[in-house]
Amino acid sequence: MDPVTHLAVGALGGQALRKPLRRDKHVLVFCLLAAWLPDIDNFIGILGPEFYLIHHRGLTHSFLGAILLAALFVWIFRWFVPSFSFIRGFVLVYLLIALHIFLDLITSYGTQIFFPFTNARYAVTSVFIIDPIYTLVMLFCMYRSAKYLKTRKTLALLGLAWVFIYPAFNLGVRYGLEYYLEQRFVREGVAFNAFDVSTDVLSPFFWKVIVDQGDAYQLGGVNVFKLRQPLTFTRYEKADNNLFREFGQISSLFATYHWFFDFPIMRTEQIEKETLITFGDLRFATAAPFLQHQRNNDQLPFTLTMVLDEQQKPVRYQYQRRGREQVVLLIE
Repeated sequence: MDPVTHLAVGALGGQALRKPLRRDKHVLVFCLLAAWLPDIDNFIGILGPEFYLIHHRGLTHSFLGAILLAALFVWIFRWFVPSFSFIRGFVLVYLLIALHIFLDLITSYGTQIFFPFTNARYAVTSVFIIDPIYTLVMLFCMYRSAKYLKTRKTLALLGLAWVFIYPAFNLGVRYGLEYYLEQRFVREGVAFNAFDVSTDVLSPFFWKVIVDQGDAYQLGGVNVFKLRQPLTFTRYEKADNNLFREFGQISSLFATYHWFFDFPIMRTEQIEKETLITFGDLRFATAAPFLQHQRNNDQLPFTLTMVLDEQQKPVRYQYQRRGREQVVLLIE
């Protein structure tokens, strides 16, 4: 989830705890920092893309890691506010970190909540990574709770309740769509091994549908207000697992990508004398009509490209994270 939403939850937590006519601002600062704290692992990106993919949303986003993180944070915070209770502070930080983990768990990116026992990523996809409806309601409750001191706690608690109500509603919509689409695919003779309904830019009104057809994926979108409209799909070639294994022997980054991706796709293109094989994940694609230009896998947030020479020998590979400079690595 985006940083603004995490901070909004922290502010709501601080407003719920502060007493109406007191100026204990350190509680609000404490809650804001605690709510953002697990994302401190973003700084590991300086150690390279592979380290980032493996460890972001890892230890600091796990239930066990949260114990260590909460204890360390309260210990440091007490340097500045010695009167702050360690036990109460620890419980509060752990709860706010748990809320942070929850907010990341409801997105499609996945979170290693049981690390270090397993590095499996879990997701209960119900909210898009940036959801204006979700965040604006929280910000509204936060603003009103700051403005009206006598009802501060009630308004803040309503905002915290919204943290759970909205994803639960979206999850119900998602499950309803899955049932509807399964019936419709059977009725219309759409071939599929499996399919997945996931959040998109306009969820809960617009949802992404990924249909597994064996050797390919089909990506489409469904509008909950226009369910009778014909479904249109874009075909993507599935990534070749053998290529992942072959390239993984050259660089472990390809093996990491294979672990990280849920719906791996690939595109092969010829540029002059070189062959480029680009891998991406439809988990990060969009089917929103006004974002059609992002349907190519070179527009996805995380892509990895192997470049082959005329003899089909790997000569370099390129990692691209959207919004960042492309990383090019030569093969010796």
